[in-house]
Amino acid sequence: MTVKGHRAIVIPADPAVPCRAGWIPAGGNLELLQRLVGGDIEVARYDPDAYFLVNETGAIEGLPVNERVTRYVHEHSNRAAQLRERGRRFPPDYLIHGDAVLVGTNGGMDADVPQRFYDTFAVPIRRIEELGPAGPAIEQ
Repeated sequence: MTVKGHRAIVIPADPAVPCRAGWIPAGGNLELLQRLVGGDIEVARYDPDAYFLVNETGAIEGLPVNERVTRYVHEHSNRAAQLRERGRRFPPDYLIHGDAVLVGTNGGMDADVPQRFYDTFAVPIRRIEELGPAGPAIEQ
């Protein structure tokens, strides 16, 4: 049996909760993604090969700051490097609120997350191996 879809990483705002990898069905699953981020989705792109899906009103709703994603965006993203080249930085109050889902892209949101993000967000290798083509869907 072949499952069509792609791998994604869920990055909880709570730093005590580990990041996890899972399978997003082909074509996405809006209800699943909204459940994972806790509301309507905002697509945030800081790198050419991946998107963060976050809660569109996370800051307004008072969701906790996602320190892992905020730190990545400010310090390690392609966008941060572009800003540094111009002598600029993200403002300190530019924060990502709530849980985030990281998906890869090859023009749309329909590619596996690039391998480097598994290391960046400390997703254990064993978790990746469990996610073969018939791996479990991400569920909350």
